[in-house]
Amino acid sequence: MREFEWKRKGVHLGAIVLPILYYLLPVPVGRACLLALTGIVIILDVVRLRHSTAHSIFVLVFGPVIRRHEVWSLTGATYLLFSSLICVFVYDKPVAVAAISFLVLGDLMAAIVGTRWGRVRVWGKTIEGAVACFVTCLIVVWVIPELSLRVGLAGALVAAVVEIVPVPLDDNLSIPLMSGLAMQLLTL
Repeated sequence: MREFEWKRKGVHLGAIVLPILYYLLPVPVGRACLLALTGIVIILDVVRLRHSTAHSIFVLVFGPVIRRHEVWSLTGATYLLFSSLICVFVYDKPVAVAAISFLVLGDLMAAIVGTRWGRVRVWGKTIEGAVACFVTCLIVVWVIPELSLRVGLAGALVAAVVEIVPVPLDDNLSIPLMSGLAMQLLTL
């Protein structure tokens, strides 16, 4: 994995603070904090896309960790925050925490394992990466006591499938929203 990708994965890993804080805070406080943070990031992203000076500063500061397509479009961080916001307002707390953690940790491990040890490619991704995503998500399920194994297992499986199957949505949207939906439906 190139140095650029390692830096990017480090930033991605930092997002684990979102589900941890949401788990620890009362739901209304967690939602309010995430709503404020998401609002700020969306505003900053839109401003930098519309104003050349803001865009230049953004590229100067974040250039080392953004992908080429993110230079002129919304960043993965914006999608991650937006999907996290949807999760905390739509899903039960344990489901939201798991779904966001699946994105942060499962997707991260899929990329690391897939890049380093991946051999069997499907749709441009690796089976090894998808398995790493699944196993990582199972570990997440294990540390959330309010989440049943049956519900968590289904969510982990959906996260791994969504990670490898080409869907028209950014992974930062599709992984937490689809895995969260699967888990939430099983809690009904």
